[in-house]
Amino acid sequence: MPLLPARLCTLALLPLLAASPAGAQDIASMLPPETLAHVEINGEPLHRIGGRLAIARIMNEPEVRDFLRSTEALAGAGYEQMTATLERFGVEFEDLLELTRGPITLSFLGMTAQSMPDIVVTCNLKHAKDASLRLRVALARALLETSGAEPKQVDIGGHPGTMLAPNDGPPVIHTVIDGMMLMGTNPTSLGQMVRRMEGADDPNLAGTPRWSRVAAELRTKDDIGYAWANVGGLLQAFGDEMPQEAGMALRLYGYESIEAMGFAFSLDGAGFRDRVFMLAPELDGLLGHLSPKREHTLVADRMVPADAVVFSQAALDFGAILRWGLQVADQVEPGAGEEARAQINALSDQVGFDLEKDLLHLLGPEVAFYAALPGQALVPDVGILVQVSDTTKAEVNLTRLVQGLGNIPVKTLEYQGTKISYADLGGLGLDWDEVPPLKPTWTVVNDHLLITLWPQSAKNLIRGLKAQEPRLADKPEYKRLLAQLRERNPDAGNGGRNYTDLKRLVGFILDNGVPFAQSLIPPIPGMPDIEWAAFPSTEAVTQHMFGMMGTTTWTKDGAIADYISPMGIGPVYVGLLGAVGVASLKVSTVATIHERDMAIHERDMAIDDVIKSEIEMLAQAVRVYQLAEGRLPNESEWPKFLFAGSKKHPAPYIQHRASANGHIHDPWGNPYVYKKSGAKDFEIISYGADGAPGGVAPHDRDISSKRDK
Repeated sequence: MPLLPARLCTLALLPLLAASPAGAQDIASMLPPETLAHVEINGEPLHRIGGRLAIARIMNEPEVRDFLRSTEALAGAGYEQMTATLERFGVEFEDLLELTRGPITLSFLGMTAQSMPDIVVTCNLKHAKDASLRLRVALARALLETSGAEPKQVDIGGHPGTMLAPNDGPPVIHTVIDGMMLMGTNPTSLGQMVRRMEGADDPNLAGTPRWSRVAAELRTKDDIGYAWANVGGLLQAFGDEMPQEAGMALRLYGYESIEAMGFAFSLDGAGFRDRVFMLAPELDGLLGHLSPKREHTLVADRMVPADAVVFSQAALDFGAILRWGLQVADQVEPGAGEEARAQINALSDQVGFDLEKDLLHLLGPEVAFYAALPGQALVPDVGILVQVSDTTKAEVNLTRLVQGLGNIPVKTLEYQGTKISYADLGGLGLDWDEVPPLKPTWTVVNDHLLITLWPQSAKNLIRGLKAQEPRLADKPEYKRLLAQLRERNPDAGNGGRNYTDLKRLVGFILDNGVPFAQSLIPPIPGMPDIEWAAFPSTEAVTQHMFGMMGTTTWTKDGAIADYISPMGIGPVYVGLLGAVGVASLKVSTVATIHERDMAIHERDMAIDDVIKSEIEMLAQAVRVYQLAEGRLPNESEWPKFLFAGSKKHPAPYIQHRASANGHIHDPWGNPYVYKKSGAKDFEIISYGADGAPGGVAPHDRDISSKRDK
């Protein structure tokens, strides 16, 4: 890295090395009340209590550690590249880890008068003085290198700061006050933050109802990440710039009725907790139709078996959702809703009853889905449970609907006193290579309509209820996780619940998948080998696992989604998106490199052709000289005779080239070399782009009149 001018380094580092009296450290109390978005990251809880997490215990298993050693090479290249970049600025990777012990925030305050984003970043550096000093120096160097602008000293609320103002972007201003670094794009905003930090009683974000209501619902002392968005403010600021279709979608789905949203990611027991709160006292659109209009007790978890590996239940108003859908169709395309209703009426005439009144309005409000692994089954039981207000009418009309859709034969059987109906698709002449021979099945169980893919699933559910076998609601882990979610809110789950038995699901995948990996996955050319034989035993992983439980809760102020899991929901989604992004970037980079290499290769080939042509021309000139003078030119005469001629041939031997500094050059800019071997043998050589004999790279290889005719 080129050395930076001492004056610039000194000027850039002055505010970073400064210190002032301690002030308020609550970032929300330092931000203006009109702040549009705010994100905080704090690794302190992970450093403090992260060792109790299930994922940490799994990673500490000897079998897992041994296997991970065989995969280190996969991440080695990326780690080495990152380490080299950090070292270039005098920073170590451990410095970044140390930095994560304190909070880091990013806030979007809005747009400046110059239509530049007003962004503020804060970082608490007090806990890592040595590391923070190296990081601050590195930051100053990086800013100087990337901005292309000379730093200027500015005043930030009475404290020295540095501003770098590139020509093609917003300025970057930074300072450090009592171990807290503040960096932003607007010196006025930073100055106002410093005023609040030092005790000024100015209006601030922490004092707004939107912030305080969301924070009160979500924040805990063990938060690792927290994000807040002023949805109403964002829509007001950027609504005019949205396409018309996007604005319509926001209205139809009810997002315009959301005032603010928050997301918190924290540690809770042996797992992580993801919580999302939507502040919307007056929901509209689809969100308004999804929210329950009356108190309802969800009971499907008392019906499905305890061996359910996936379960989800919710309270829905099917009639309201249909009406909303028809309304949306009309707004998207005038007349589309009426056309859809006409089709519903036509289908009602075909099956002989009113689909909306005599079937759809009977359904709900509870609907549930489950997948269970009964006994030793490899194929799961899959079923949908829908509460019905008139079980007899719903069952009869569902049978009439199936029969009326295409003369599908419906058969029935009785099992333990319960009638089971199923559609016999075997006699319809379907192409079973394309359509699996399913027997869709339905029956009524405990005021719920049960729909499954085949009769056996329905029989398993009926048998379990009759025998009073344990249900999911009786499962100790399910009860424990639900109680854990209800510690903060006794009403948690009034809008829905979700449960996944990760321990059994992961065990099922490992027990069945690892043998295939160990036997069938070959080494990938160009990639480090993974030692699949060292893959840990299933028990080493599953002994620390537990289920994932989530609840949806509707309150007078909006809705809360709350999840507990061993891995965390948000980071998994972010990781997947990041993996997709990295993969896309890698593919794009590989393609770009390939295109670049192809272009370079084509260029080199074209230059080689020019060199071969010129060498042939020069060799021809040497032969003409030999005929005229009766001898080969001496090496000391090269290349003067080409332009000056000789005693018996006073005219130039070549016309279209001129020498430079007494030499004639190849397209790479290097002199052509003439070598004489005895009285009758000679050679003309281009040493390629490097100008040295024996080049290895394609563009560095030698081209000779002897070897390249």
